[in-house]
Amino acid sequence: MPDRERLGLEHPSDLLAKLDWELDQFNEPNLQDEILSSYRAFNCAVTAWSICDWVWNAGSPELKAALRAASPNPRASDSEVLAALLRSECRALAICQQLANGAKHFRKDRHNDPNVASHRLPGVSLYISKDGAESRVVPDIGVFIQDGETTYSDIGLFSRARDYWQEFFKRFGIDQPH
Repeated sequence: MPDRERLGLEHPSDLLAKLDWELDQFNEPNLQDEILSSYRAFNCAVTAWSICDWVWNAGSPELKAALRAASPNPRASDSEVLAALLRSECRALAICQQLANGAKHFRKDRHNDPNVASHRLPGVSLYISKDGAESRVVPDIGVFIQDGETTYSDIGLFSRARDYWQEFFKRFGIDQPH
């Protein structure tokens, strides 16, 4: 039977590959298009956090038991077991949860962190060719994420989330993207 709910995506590693693809989109100049910066950040935050539900729902009973054992909230229901673990281990993912749910639902009622905010600001991007022979500076608009006294660039925060997921997949024996 064809998949009718997941747009052809089958495994948590598919979402991790999607996050890699979304991060690659930051390599394209946005020609100072403010809304494009927000679209890129929105997509990365939603994908980075959505991997949580995918890992939980695709997980074997053995994986779920291991996640419960590692979670600071093992008695929580369903994917909240994993969400609690992620928030405790990876600040970047805790911020992604805040941004993704706040952006998707317009406001954030649960797990709200008043220290997290996002801002679009003008800046520049440096583009260097793969061989390093050519470089250019391009005016750009970026999304910056404030976490209390710490400020992250969009790509910096989402790269940290991706790196955490890669390590998490290895630690719990979840297949990596091809």
